[in-house]
Amino acid sequence: MILLKFFLIVFIVVLFMGVVFFWNIIKTFFHIFRQVKRGLGGDANMQDAYRRQSGSHSSDRESVVDRRSSKEANQKIFSKDEGEYVDYTEE
Repeated sequence: MILLKFFLIVFIVVLFMGVVFFWNIIKTFFHIFRQVKRGLGGDANMQDAYRRQSGSHSSDRESVVDRRSSKEANQKIFSKDEGEYVDYTEE
């Protein structure tokens, strides 16, 4: 009878640990999903709330906001024939 109670307690503890483990995994996946969704611009209200919150803490700091399109931001500054060529000699 004591052995049966012992195994029952061990089973309940292992079951509880398993539930907590899987709950943390599911919570982590939902957290990652929310971050990816915000990064892709899916939740504009949350982004605005984050901007307001982070902006209130850094009111005395300067910030740079790039309003260029992604095409303009990814353009090369120099053409392929411009630049400096340096002869490298190993000593």
